[in-house]
Amino acid sequence: MNYNDQMKIRHVLQQCLIVLFLAGLTACNATMEEDKSGEIRPTDTKSKTEEIEVPADQDWVIITKQQAEDMGLGSWLAQSDSFWTPTEDDIIILEERIVEYLSQNATLFNYHEPVWERIGDYQRQFIGIQRNGSKIIYGNYFCDNLGKNWRQEFFNVLDGGNCYFQVEYDVQQGIFTLLMVNGES
Repeated sequence: MNYNDQMKIRHVLQQCLIVLFLAGLTACNATMEEDKSGEIRPTDTKSKTEEIEVPADQDWVIITKQQAEDMGLGSWLAQSDSFWTPTEDDIIILEERIVEYLSQNATLFNYHEPVWERIGDYQRQFIGIQRNGSKIIYGNYFCDNLGKNWRQEFFNVLDGGNCYFQVEYDVQQGIFTLLMVNGES
């Protein structure tokens, strides 16, 4: 089994784990509260601390350290030790380098039009993870948000092909260390 096959298997397993994890998190995150009319309703218990303001027309968002912890993303994000909040400058550097990186890894994509030529059509979420002392930015790219609130919640899709891919970028070394492209069903 070659490296690309291993990475595809790893990605599918990660996708399955996140679905199971989010299903459990959703069930555990709800509390009940009596409203003014006396009815019992679920209450949102998410933390609102350390949110970054994002203009509505911006096509990317930084998920802060606190948000990533509140979402429970550490349990599946490729063995992250902890989180950190990337700066806008960190993201700009990553974005400047991604087109070249994607074009160098064209064989992982099965699409008529090269993904790197339509990178502007993708929305993105960026999460800072620390692994073995390295600061890494996990970039989650998607061309269809399926109507979800991707600016406030981590967005994950199984399958979908080239419309959905993820990268990891090592900030200190200035290199991409991983590219995962969703499979097609």
